[in-house]
Amino acid sequence: MDLLGMTWPGDLDGASALKADEEEAPREVYIETGVSEPRYWTKGHRRYPFKRLSAKYAIDEQTGRVNIKESFMPHLIAAKDRVMQVGRWKLIWHAMAEGHKVELFDRDQDPTNTRPVTEQHPEVVADLMKRMAPYLQRDGIEVPVELLGVSEQGQ
Repeated sequence: MDLLGMTWPGDLDGASALKADEEEAPREVYIETGVSEPRYWTKGHRRYPFKRLSAKYAIDEQTGRVNIKESFMPHLIAAKDRVMQVGRWKLIWHAMAEGHKVELFDRDQDPTNTRPVTEQHPEVVADLMKRMAPYLQRDGIEVPVELLGVSEQGQ
């Protein structure tokens, strides 16, 4: 909106990307997929239990809005990929057919996210997982303690 010189007709939860250089600390950005396509998934990703995507939507007759059917929501939530990005670091939580897969990327060194550095920076993984944990927990996903940088006994 700032770039186009426009104003928003209501309250906003956020800040202008044009002012990011003025911020004291790197911005925390949480991202999650909605319905995604298999061509974007990592090998072994969780699949949806249906063939036709259009069958999972319905039109609300009162508002005219297109909504995801309630019966599909658990499958959508289970298959979401999630991202927490702060500054140069990007942590991706992949929803796998069996469990999950977590990958950390250094966006300064690898802007296309092709070379994970997860093992080299466990402290960054733990920090970003702690930031992502409330979003996962909201969807009923229990975060493995080892990803939070704490041991079972040291919680």
